[in-house]
Amino acid sequence: FTQGEFQRALSSLQTNLERRVLEKDKEGSNRLTWSYLGKVLFDQPLIGEEQQLMLFNLAKELIKVEDVDRAFSALITDENFVFTLRGPNKPEIHYPAEEEVFALRKGIQSQVINPYVDETLEQPLLTGIPNPRKIRKTQVLKKSGITKWVLANGATVYALKTTNKNDEILFSAYSPGGLSLYPPEDVVTARHATGIVFESGFGDFNRINLNKALAGKTLYLNADIGVFEENLRGSFAPRDAESFFQYLFQILTNPRNCSDSFASYLQKQITFEENSQLDPETVFWETVEVITNGNNPYLRPETATEIKQIDHKRALEIYMDRFGDFSDFTFFFVGNFEEQTLKRFSEVYLANLPSLKRKEKPGNIRLQYPQGQLTRTINLGKDEKSMVLGINIHKSKFKLQDQIAMGALEQLMSEKLRINIREARSGAYAVQFQADLKKVPDSKSLFYTMLYCAPDRHEELFSAIYATLDSVKAGNITSSELASVKTTLQKNLESQMISNRFFLEQMRSNFADGFPVDSYLKIKQQYEKLDRKRLIKLLKKYMTHEEDLIRIIRLPRTDA
Repeated sequence: FTQGEFQRALSSLQTNLERRVLEKDKEGSNRLTWSYLGKVLFDQPLIGEEQQLMLFNLAKELIKVEDVDRAFSALITDENFVFTLRGPNKPEIHYPAEEEVFALRKGIQSQVINPYVDETLEQPLLTGIPNPRKIRKTQVLKKSGITKWVLANGATVYALKTTNKNDEILFSAYSPGGLSLYPPEDVVTARHATGIVFESGFGDFNRINLNKALAGKTLYLNADIGVFEENLRGSFAPRDAESFFQYLFQILTNPRNCSDSFASYLQKQITFEENSQLDPETVFWETVEVITNGNNPYLRPETATEIKQIDHKRALEIYMDRFGDFSDFTFFFVGNFEEQTLKRFSEVYLANLPSLKRKEKPGNIRLQYPQGQLTRTINLGKDEKSMVLGINIHKSKFKLQDQIAMGALEQLMSEKLRINIREARSGAYAVQFQADLKKVPDSKSLFYTMLYCAPDRHEELFSAIYATLDSVKAGNITSSELASVKTTLQKNLESQMISNRFFLEQMRSNFADGFPVDSYLKIKQQYEKLDRKRLIKLLKKYMTHEEDLIRIIRLPRTDA
């Protein structure tokens, strides 16, 4: 190992231990339970976070890179080396004998391999810090405590300070548009535009140098172009806030054009796609996508052939187009930040992102769902099991109270199906029910049923599922069942509201759906208002499986 690798490893270890000290009073019960269990099972001393950090700080002054080299060499020897080979049992595939494997290893050991050269880039993430630009408007939403800033370039920031975690700030950004603004022939290229850029890095920093520069820092950033929007997501520790903003600013304004990184990224994606087609689960769900979305070019799965045809120049053009106008972007921050610090970085970095003042909205992808009764049978895999997926899609009005009621329906039906299908009939490996409302591209309700069972029972059990649904639709909901659902939903809400992730996702989805960002404050009240009448009304209105039902059956291959 090189001295640079060694120092970066120490820095990362120290950062992790320091974070555990900072978060010790916010640690999850699950992690604590397993850490205690491990100490008991392996007879290890139970020491606190401060003691672990103290011991590390003592040890790091004594350990040298040569000590790590010696320890590593002692761990891998000819006496403790095990090879494992795994693959399909097919006569045309030749697997090497034991002697061939060891001969291969011996041949590699005899080769002269040049030492790794640890190249680092000794320069800051960003040179030439932009001048801050004044905030146009400030507003505080009194009930939730969310602060809103409208920046000089037209971008909007919503920030919610919490103490759910001591050393965590979560980030998200949203802008309408996405793949829907491009012709079908650009879809696959646009899907991969952000992956290509993030693989390449920015400015003089390639991916390897960037990872080295960020060693010891706690931050994460990613981007994607969805069908109807472009997104940014990330997280960072308060002490690494400026590094995060500089990384964000650079990757959005100064992406690196690197043909080698592009070729490497493309090859990985091609290999991944080719391998995924060997997995029956992947093939099944991709087939489901094609059927339910009418083989729409914006939603259908891509192929390895299409990935091979991605044009590097076009990918960069699309990236710079989607992330070249921040006048319609909305940024969300949730966590333990200092408001003045976050405000200053928003003025310096976010407000200086480019602005073209475009008024964009998602394009029309001409999505057509199958109508009427549709059944498709797919034979995949050798396992003696089947899966039946039922999908009911219906036009709807998008209301917040209906969206919340859908969650209650999901809870109620999951319990009903557990009792009626799994317990009473003892035939299902698993049965699931999902209910949702979607606003984009057009408002619709979706009901999903999923059944896993033996192949010879799928017809009987699938019919029993919809008999249960019809029973509830007819009013078969007891007071105790409704009370149980409401109690479960309330308890789940309580546990979610100690998570920064809950608030971030609620703020973003509420904004994207046209609701006030703090509409999550109404969830508890909506749970209390839930009654039989509302749930039955929703089912009668949208659960129209008698007329419209997509049924997709997966059975084992008959030639296997």
